[in-house]
Amino acid sequence: MDWPNWYLVPDGKDGKEKIKELALKNLSQTAGTECAVCEESDLFRCFSQLLDSEKDFVLELGSCHGVATKEFIKALKPQNSDNSPRVYGVDISLECVEHCKSDPFLSSNAVFEKLDVLIQWKELEEKTKTYVSRSNVKEPSLVVALDIGGNRELETLVATIPFVLRTFQPRLLLIKSQALYKAGQEFGLDIQGWERLKESSIRAIRDRRRSPTGQELDKPSGTKKKWNPRSAPPRANPETGVLICRFHNYDAKRGCMRYLDVNGYGSKCEYDHEYCHLCIRKGHRAYECNSEDREESLVDLLLQSTSAN
Repeated sequence: MDWPNWYLVPDGKDGKEKIKELALKNLSQTAGTECAVCEESDLFRCFSQLLDSEKDFVLELGSCHGVATKEFIKALKPQNSDNSPRVYGVDISLECVEHCKSDPFLSSNAVFEKLDVLIQWKELEEKTKTYVSRSNVKEPSLVVALDIGGNRELETLVATIPFVLRTFQPRLLLIKSQALYKAGQEFGLDIQGWERLKESSIRAIRDRRRSPTGQELDKPSGTKKKWNPRSAPPRANPETGVLICRFHNYDAKRGCMRYLDVNGYGSKCEYDHEYCHLCIRKGHRAYECNSEDREESLVDLLLQSTSAN
């Protein structure tokens, strides 16, 4: 896989001028993937100016409430009488997905689904292929718009971006991320800079997964995988979108202290206690889960890539 060209788009007026410059450059005519990173939401929406109205299909990872999605839709020219959607938006939040589905303009021009990219990456690949084929665009080109934040934003992106580049080989990768923008300024985002960023992210992940005694908790013990409840990544009940309780899943001795009172009765915890945090199935907790029952997450694959080197 050839490493793409990267553009850091600054804030404010300079950023809007940079996007106009990239649009005039006509990135649709360049070979390989071109990547653009910005910090602000309004600039992310301006990335719609880079779309090829005739050929592009947009995969939006982190569609949230569909504000940027609307700009992507407006930039794409309908190709046929049935106006087949040319935007596929996914988000980990069921509330966000339901919001988008309830909007008449969004629901008639895009497909939205609740999906955790870090875990359900195989499903994402298959569904994207399906929706691209249904768009009825002749020789479509794929554009990936990526806006997944959170308090571990950078490590999540470092795990996700190589998967996106390798799997989808998009024409454009458009990213909104303050953390990645700042990392690009510090490290650069060429192949050498990316390797330094990757090493830094892996150290951060492993540090979070250590116990107070320094033991790494991300390594399997037998067939069981263990995490510190506070450092395990957020994952949701696939039916309701409610986040799965990590203390219930990983603290084998005490469990979730909010879930049961001192007499073992009652429920005060707002998180889900039905699903395993590892395999996203009912009937057991993560500390009981056989690691073979679940798909590796993109973060797991990132850690393995270093172990293999």
